[in-house]
Amino acid sequence: MDFAKARAPLAAIGAGSLAAMLATVLNPAGILVREVFPGAGEDPDFAGLLLASLAHGAALAWLASHTHLRGPSLAVAVGGLYAATTGGMAQIESWVFLSLWNPVLTGPQIARILIHQTTQAALVGALAALFFHRAPVDPALPGIALHRGPSLAWRLGAVAALYVPIYLLAGAFIAMPLAGGAFDEVYGALQVPAWMPLFQLARGLAWAGLAWLLLRLTRGGGYSARTTVALGLAIPMDAGLLLRNPIFPDALRRAHLVEVGVSMLVFGWLAAGLLTDRGRTEARSG
Repeated sequence: MDFAKARAPLAAIGAGSLAAMLATVLNPAGILVREVFPGAGEDPDFAGLLLASLAHGAALAWLASHTHLRGPSLAVAVGGLYAATTGGMAQIESWVFLSLWNPVLTGPQIARILIHQTTQAALVGALAALFFHRAPVDPALPGIALHRGPSLAWRLGAVAALYVPIYLLAGAFIAMPLAGGAFDEVYGALQVPAWMPLFQLARGLAWAGLAWLLLRLTRGGGYSARTTVALGLAIPMDAGLLLRNPIFPDALRRAHLVEVGVSMLVFGWLAAGLLTDRGRTEARSG
């Protein structure tokens, strides 16, 4: 066994984990979240922070080893991914479910959380670029070939449409049963309007765009493409649920953890398969 090679992935995960942990601890916008949730930081969840950092570390290590980006370009790519997922996509859903349909949070409170998450995303990107700046790039890894033109257009639409049933099924058969009474405790008698699938279809199109961008940055074969998209979409959205949450009781938080993790991993894996031109990718790999 080559122990040097075996240590390399662990060192990369460690570097990514440290980047995620420092971004959380050093985030100057943390004061905005403490204004929304007074007393939230008085009992730090060190175990949750460690687990979340390790999850982020695994995703960052994989991305760094399957892309040609380094330095500022890696900072922009990682920071943009985290801002789009933990900031934009997550807080849009928070606004709809926890403000518009259920008055748990106000609009200004969600705006503060958005600023916090965006600031943290920028820190994660900068620290990842710093810690991975000397990581070797394998020149033998080819880029991922993507569909183009009309083929790409209808596939993006198919990916967006695919997101809706995955989202609904995960909520109905994972989140609600696992959460039990905690679901009603937070969401109450939630009445979902008839246009909710259209809202999720729009989010699905945004997720499809993010999957396409991730594939543009990925190097390797089809397996690398699917894994990069699955981890890149799932981990930033899901890892934060490993920490105690002032909004969600533990039962609901854990239910959402499983729901989001399963649904986004499945969605990301399938989305990458739909958007990748496997024939051209295999030809490049050969």
